[in-house]
Amino acid sequence: MTYGGPPDLECSVNAINVVADQWGLEFVRAAGCEVTEELVDSVDRHNKKVEALIEAKFGKSWQLTFDKEVNEEGKKQKVVYDLLDNEKRILDKQKALEKEGNGLHYQFKKRNNDTYLVRVSGWGKIKGKDTYVSYFRYVVDIEKKQVKLTSDRVIKE
Repeated sequence: MTYGGPPDLECSVNAINVVADQWGLEFVRAAGCEVTEELVDSVDRHNKKVEALIEAKFGKSWQLTFDKEVNEEGKKQKVVYDLLDNEKRILDKQKALEKEGNGLHYQFKKRNNDTYLVRVSGWGKIKGKDTYVSYFRYVVDIEKKQVKLTSDRVIKE
């Protein structure tokens, strides 16, 4: 369980989630930056139990290996961000959402070492109701520096 956040939260969370998925782990966000002492204590107690199980499965230095893989994954995902941030559809949608005080977020699923499936999401309307939606789905190949739109149908997340 986690709370708070690093300076580049979205990018870090995506890298952590991709590596965690490869390891068969899941991180659950218990709270944002504002936490109570009770929540911190509860998360710490929970994490001590879970970390013992992870250590039994992956060894004592699991955290070092995991952190190294997250760092390497973050570097790869930076290339994905750079490619997507230049897509006209994304730029246009981001501009429109910023007028409403909203923005876009990327969610990553690793297809293979150099290719990602990326959902581009944010707040939108479906049948007149505000809801969190996926605007675009892409396949991004960082080796070839290619971005391919697979769907621009707005769907509920």
